[in-house]
Amino acid sequence: RPVTRLRVRELPFSEGKLGGHLWDGGVLMAAWAAARAEGRGPAAGGFELLEGKRILELGAGVGLLGLSVAAAVPGCSVVLTDFGLEEATRADA
Repeated sequence: RPVTRLRVRELPFSEGKLGGHLWDGGVLMAAWAAARAEGRGPAAGGFELLEGKRILELGAGVGLLGLSVAAAVPGCSVVLTDFGLEEATRADA
C-alpha cells in the first residue's frame, strides 16, 4: 500500500475547545492504524472487524483517528462528524 501522510492542526483552546485538541488516545489509536496498514507486529490485529464496514465517528475533533482508519482499512467507508466553529460559538447552540 502507498504511504499516506496526515497533517493535523490543533487549535488553541479558545478557538477549538475540547474538539480542537489532539488527544493521546487518538494518537495511540492512529499509531495502531498505521501499524496495521504497514502489516507490523501484533498491533496489526483487529482490523478485520472493520474491513468493508461503514464507520461513523461522532465527535471526531481534528479527525486523526478516523482519517487513519480510513487510510488503513481496505474497503471501509468512514464519516467524521463534529461541531464547527460557528455551531460551537453560537449562543443558542
